[in-house]
Amino acid sequence: MDMSTGIAADYSRRVGVLHREIIAPDIAPNWALNREELWNMVESFERRSDARLAREVTLSLPAELPASEYVELVNGFVREQFVSRGMIADISIHAPKAEGDKRNFFAQILLTTRPIGPATFAHKKNPAWDKVQLLKTWRRRWAEHINQALEKNGIDQRVDHRAKSAQNSSFSLEIARLFSQMRDVVEKDDYLDVQDKIDILEQIKILTKFSANAEDESIKREARLAIKVLKGTMMDVPRTQQLRTSLMDSILKVNRLLNI
Repeated sequence: MDMSTGIAADYSRRVGVLHREIIAPDIAPNWALNREELWNMVESFERRSDARLAREVTLSLPAELPASEYVELVNGFVREQFVSRGMIADISIHAPKAEGDKRNFFAQILLTTRPIGPATFAHKKNPAWDKVQLLKTWRRRWAEHINQALEKNGIDQRVDHRAKSAQNSSFSLEIARLFSQMRDVVEKDDYLDVQDKIDILEQIKILTKFSANAEDESIKREARLAIKVLKGTMMDVPRTQQLRTSLMDSILKVNRLLNI
């Protein structure tokens, strides 16, 4: 199952395997850690011609992390979300294909479809494992595991598990909130004269236009200049500590969010 699509796929051997490991619940018998014995046992339970032998999960690994971090990252997520529920996980971590994107490290995980007991598999499958809500949980928690690893390694980037439409909606709301906050602070400040207020509000207007047309290079140049003007204005005009703190904080956030 591809974590980005939720589509199940047949497993096939691939080249460039960096690491292979089987992780099983503590109660699992010893044979569960032997790859050949494990999948022979799975086949003995799944006798129907159309039976699914395994659930496959593909995890994209962040290129920003050193490859030495991948095993810990993947294993932590696998133990928390799969093994804790009674699944056995057969993990393979892969390097990018020679002819493909050199950043495309990924993990393939084969999961047993029945809970494992002290001696063998359960006779009934767990229907909760096929719920859409659980897939959403896996997506969310995988993003959180990645972000924790990025933070631990001092990397100032984050991933978002949500669909692009949801991400864009949250982004737009945050930008709109910051602009509204900036306008409110400027309009209510008693230390700014009328012309200073007009100048600052004009720069905010330019940034607002850029937030809706981020691909336009000419508007991007205007937005960069607007950021510089706003920062300079904060240094030149009389101001209260509240104005300095509130406006400068908002300016920096806008600068970061818009990636100007």
